[in-house]
Amino acid sequence: MSFVIQPDILLCELLLPGEDGYWLIRQIRGLETKRGYHVAAIAVTVAATEQERQLALAAGFDSHIAKPLKVDDL
Repeated sequence: MSFVIQPDILLCELLLPGEDGYWLIRQIRGLETKRGYHVAAIAVTVAATEQERQLALAAGFDSHIAKPLKVDDL
């Protein structure tokens, strides 16, 4: 029996130790292609420049929110 998690949304810090959030979203998007399932993904980070936002979107995130996070931004 296999167990598959299909979350509705992913909030991910970009600046993770080891592999970063860009790597993680590319892995997730690759799995989605195989499984036919898309999860909404939001990059949450202190890296709040327009360039960082564009990099996050290009990597596969659906949105980019700067810290400190405000609930209304979600």
